[in-house]
Amino acid sequence: MFLSLRLQTRKVTMYQTRYFSTKPNYEEFLTATSKNRKPSAIRALQHYLDKPGTISLGGGMPNASTFPIKGILVELSQACGGGTVAIKNPTDAFQYSATAGMPDLVKLLKELQTYEHGMQNPDIQITTGSQDALTKAFEMLLGPEDTLLVEDYTYSGSLTFLRGLKSKLKSIETDNEGIIPDSLAKILSEWDHTVSKKPQVLYTIPTGSNPTGITTPENRKREIYSICCEHNLLLLEDDPYYYLQFKENRVKSFSSIDKYGRVLRFDSLSKIISSGLRLGFASGPKPLVERLNLHMQSTSLHTSGVSQAVTLALFENWRQNEINPFEGFNGHVRRICYFYEEQLNTCVALAQELLSPHATFDVPQAGMFLWLELKSGTDSRIVAEVCI
Repeated sequence: MFLSLRLQTRKVTMYQTRYFSTKPNYEEFLTATSKNRKPSAIRALQHYLDKPGTISLGGGMPNASTFPIKGILVELSQACGGGTVAIKNPTDAFQYSATAGMPDLVKLLKELQTYEHGMQNPDIQITTGSQDALTKAFEMLLGPEDTLLVEDYTYSGSLTFLRGLKSKLKSIETDNEGIIPDSLAKILSEWDHTVSKKPQVLYTIPTGSNPTGITTPENRKREIYSICCEHNLLLLEDDPYYYLQFKENRVKSFSSIDKYGRVLRFDSLSKIISSGLRLGFASGPKPLVERLNLHMQSTSLHTSGVSQAVTLALFENWRQNEINPFEGFNGHVRRICYFYEEQLNTCVALAQELLSPHATFDVPQAGMFLWLELKSGTDSRIVAEVCI
């Protein structure tokens, strides 16, 4: 459990600065390491191998007839309707595949991003969990001379990786609606270029944030996005809890208001399908997603075909209504949200009963975290004893 005490006020200040209203020159944001990445000669041939009847004499592809597994049958939980789903074309799940992901799953995820966020034909890179995509993006955009803008309380997993990059971090003040726009604008407007390079990247967890549980509303997101445009920032939208929103209408994402290609989005299937499948994906501007793809070409080649095939089969099973192709998926998500909302209500009731003399908290609108702030003079050991 994360504990802190903070007192914040907000005032509105206007800063005059140049407004970057066009698409960024992405090359200016890339590190030398990322710029130096070139396509793998073997990986570049992969899309030819998807053509029926093609026999590859290169790339070290094993003959599928030697695979000891014939097929995969997925047994569905009763909450998901029960029954079984057979994996179509199981050989594809066991063989090397395209670095971006299995083509049918990539196509489906593109459709999902258009349906949910209004993204127009976004590029997709499927990765081994969303943190895999995040770390590749950090390496793509941050060198030792760079400073990353982060919320004053942010995900410890990202911080662990960032320490290894030796990049600098600059925290932005937050309140119960996330990043305070005035704090972000002031930092950028008053940045001393003679001391260090001005930040070019903002990292945020806008929905049910880990660890604070904060969800940033749409109007606040629009303010933040406007500041990113004013100061020529890219925005990394780490949104693993996006689908765990408890209100009927989900808060719009940064990606849904991105007019100029400044947002690189990270989604996770861990919280809504399975954490053990290790599937996440990045979506956004082609020049950035391509760089993630090049990184993957030279490391893991692609994410597990079996995990992708199981996920594709689930989405196809949910896809019963062609008029609203994601109705079944949304029904599944609503059941998960109901489950976690019940857990939240129990947690909040206990916190009000046992911890209200010692701490305050806001009831989160999404995610898995309840953030406590100790009252002045409270001994944290008392709270720890109650919680344990």
